Amino acid sequence: MTGERDTPNPGHHDMAADTHAQSQPGTKNHYFIPATDKTVHWGYFSKLLKPLIELDSGDYVNTIEALTRHAYDDYERMIKEDPGAESVFLWTKDKKNVNRRGAGPIDASIHGRGAAKGLGSISARARSRCAAPSPATFSRRVSIDVKPCGCRNPEYKGKAFGSNVAAWWGFQYNDLLTEPKPREVITIYELDASGEKNWAKAVCNFRWITQIDPFGVAHNIIDYPGVPVDHGLIKENYGVLKNLRIPIRPHFGVIGLAPTRSISV
Repeated sequence: MTGERDTPNPGHHDMAADTHAQSQPGTKNHYFIPATDKTVHWGYFSKLLKPLIELDSGDYVNTIEALTRHAYDDYERMIKEDPGAESVFLWTKDKKNVNRRGAGPIDASIHGRGAAKGLGSISARARSRCAAPSPATFSRRVSIDVKPCGCRNPEYKGKAFGSNVAAWWGFQYNDLLTEPKPREVITIYELDASGEKNWAKAVCNFRWITQIDPFGVAHNIIDYPGVPVDHGLIKENYGVLKNLRIPIRPHFGVIGLAPTRSISV
């Protein structure tokens, strides 16, 4: 997922600091899964991951919070004052709360950039209990309503933000029309926090320049998820994409069903 922090029910923001799935008071079989360093995994799938909740037939997850891996592109707008996001992205020279950030070896010193080397999104997980031999006989499709979670930094109260990255892995990276080229550019967008408007507008953009992560590794390109961007080093350009509205369709990038047989993932 490369957009803003999303939640199907923004009315539960006050629960974001919780660290485990919660059954909602006064409801039956409704659950809330907050996004924290205790509930997310980042950029990979594995049968070894312990589910946060187990669902019986007829249960459904009421609210799942999700985070964009690009939130550290703008700490002030997408992390600050949000206890869950702050816990997920905490990275100092002494501590990194979510160490594994993709597939690959947990000791990735040979790659020079910390645990795992993936670029994947941040996800939560649930597991269904079923006596039937096939999950298809157990599950039924339900609608999913995805809405942006409002910024919790009081300076931007009532607003929501996301990040879009034009990076080296993009299809048109080598087809830029203007100098300098090639270049990587990050654009910060503002979205309607109520979820009623299906468009976003650009706040600013900036070119990626070499960032030194808290462990001292230099990132000349956008090659590792969640590297803190030092805004004292970059130049923010405001007034970009002026008078343009960018259509958006919030969605979860991946929703999967666990296989019935034992396989390595």
